Parts: sequence; C-alpha cells; structure tokens
Amino acid sequence: MRYCKIMVILLIPLLLAGCYNKKELDNLAYVIAIGADKDEGQNLKITYQIAIPIKIAGEGNEIGTSTYTTYTVSAPSIYLANAKVNALTSKEVNLSHLNLVLYGEDLAKDDLSGHINSLVSNVAIRPRTSVAICKGTAENFLNNVTPVLETSPARYYVLALSSFNYTTESAGTDVLDFYTSAQSPYKDAVAVIATLKEIHETEQSTDSSGGGSNTTKEAEFRGLAAFSGSKMVGEISPEMTIGHLIATNSLSNGALYVPDVKESSKTASIQVRQNGGCKVKVLIEGDVPKVTINANIDAHLEAYSSNTDYLDKENAALLKKEVEEELERRLKEYLEKTVALGSDIAGIGRYAKVNYLTYEEFEKINWKEIYPNATFDVHVDVELSISKIIFHKLPNQ
Repeated sequence: MRYCKIMVILLIPLLLAGCYNKKELDNLAYVIAIGADKDEGQNLKITYQIAIPIKIAGEGNEIGTSTYTTYTVSAPSIYLANAKVNALTSKEVNLSHLNLVLYGEDLAKDDLSGHINSLVSNVAIRPRTSVAICKGTAENFLNNVTPVLETSPARYYVLALSSFNYTTESAGTDVLDFYTSAQSPYKDAVAVIATLKEIHETEQSTDSSGGGSNTTKEAEFRGLAAFSGSKMVGEISPEMTIGHLIATNSLSNGALYVPDVKESSKTASIQVRQNGGCKVKVLIEGDVPKVTINANIDAHLEAYSSNTDYLDKENAALLKKEVEEELERRLKEYLEKTVALGSDIAGIGRYAKVNYLTYEEFEKINWKEIYPNATFDVHVDVELSISKIIFHKLPNQ
C-alpha cells in the first residue's frame, strides 16, 4: 500500500507538467490595433488590424498597407467580437501585442462608458496600451493608414504615439490612465487625436508613358480630446498642447518660436523642457477656485534668422522675457479652454484636495461642478542658455 502511494505521488508532477493547452505561436493572429465605432442598437462596429508576419519579416521587408489585414464585425463587446473574428480567420486572435485602441469621434461624443472598462478587465491587454480618438471612423482609419519608415506596423504605432517625448503637439494617453481619470472625482480623461493625412508621391518611370502618382495615408497624432466623465466634450488644439504638457509636468523636449527681439519679422527657435514639477496652489472662495501655477522651464537658443547679438546681456534678457510671456500665454490659453469645456484634464483638482482634512470634505465641494468657475494666475520662470558656437562667423573670402 505504501508503494502505491509513492507511485501516485511520483505520477502527479508528470500529470501537472503536461502541455494539453499549449498554443503554437504560428497559430495566433496578433492584433496590433482595435477600433470601435457606433453601430445599430447596442452594438459596436469593431475593427481588428492584424499584422502579417510573413510580409514584415519576409524577403524584401514590405511596408505600408500590405503588412496588415483588417476584419470588421458588429458586436456589443470585445469578447463577442473576438469570437466572431476567430470564426472568420484561420488563426486565433491574440491581444497581447495590441498597441492602439482607437475610438471613432461620434462614439466618443456619445459615451465610452462600459467600452473602456472591458479593455481594463481584459488580462490579455496591457494597461499601458495607447488610446486615441480619430477624426471620422476608426474603421476607415485602420483600413487605410499607411505605416512608413517602419517594416513593423506595431512599431510604427509605438514610435508615433511616443512623439510627445520630443514634440509639443501630442501627449501620452493609455488605457489605464484613461479609465482612472474617467472615474475620478478630481480629474477628467484625455486622449490624443488621430487623423489621416494624404501624401501624394510621384512615381518615376523609365518607359515612354512617364511617371505616375501614388497616394499614401499617414497617421498624425496631434492635439487632444477632452472628456467629461466618459463623454468627449471638445478638443485641445496642437498649439495649446504645450500648455497641457507643462500643467501635467510632461514637457520633456520641445520647440518654441518667438519673434526676434530686434527684428519682429524674423524668429528665434528655442528648445524647451521642464525643470521639475509645477508648483500649484488652489484657493477656493465660495464656488470659485483661484489657481496659482508656477513653472520652471529650461530653454536653449537653437537658431535665429536675424543679425541680433544674443550674447549681449540686454538682448538675452529681452529674449528670456519673450519666451516666458509666450509660455505663460500658451499655458493660460490652455487652462481657460479646459474651463470653457468644463473638463479638468490637467488634474488641478488633486491640488485642491490638500485644503481638506478628509476626502469626504473634499467631495462636498463638488469639484467638477465648480471647476468651470476657476481663474488662473500663471507664472513661468525660464532659465535661458545661449551657446557661443552659433555666433561664430566665417571670415569673408
């Protein structure tokens, strides 16, 4: 009897080590983007953009629309949509490599409640998957976007959606942040705006028929969609987005143009990045939040089109003042736009919480109701550096 027990114990690890539920990589269809649009009734029109590995890694390394295929189905949720797409393909859809969740503008303005929740609860989808709102329909976007400069469409989205690290016209938005902000009593959700831009390319030909033209549609991720709860209520233009980056302590590297201090018809190009976080103070008087923001920015003169000598201390001081005033203008313009939309996408409410001993006391002020009454006092302090190298003149020959 004892030997029988020993044999059973020895057999258990062998049974547990089985691979009855294994999945071969070649049998999976890797989804790189999902789009959702309004459909009839309670259904959504859900589009899957699926990579074609043989086109990406094969001989020639193709780029463009040939590197992916799309499927569009009508379903009330992503779970039922997965089942429908599985019935249409020879492989099982896999969401572990999803890089973009795209909502059509009409659906975003209607309501995204419930849709984003299902993405957060899906264990196959990474919480840091990017979220965007597209002009037109998500179906049209995913069917026509032409990845360029990249053989992998998945990498194309990763790089394009991380451009906020070196530009001032976009911002990072993902599934987890979108969901938590939409549920928060002191902050509103925000998502980057996606558009398709047509580019006409001339094809060269060696025969007598001459050349032709080829049209590609590149993705542009510029500007922001502002939400109140789970509904899109308006847009922040690309020019205002630098204000969002400053207010959310996300300005890592960007460019700014200001008029030359001596020749107003010419410009000076300035590289800007944030130096530490903003100091924000919120004082609530009645139902009016009075917000004071102090931001520190490091700036460097990159180029200029005039003959102004910026090594001169007086000219440098004038340029510093111009940069500060321009950044203050952009930041205040952005904040006033959020007030007009009634959408606290900058998260000013979290600074208002410190005025209260308990969270219950903070809830009583109904932050989202009084935020449209907010006023702003904005100060930007710029540390300007100017390199002597750009003033080096070549002798006349």
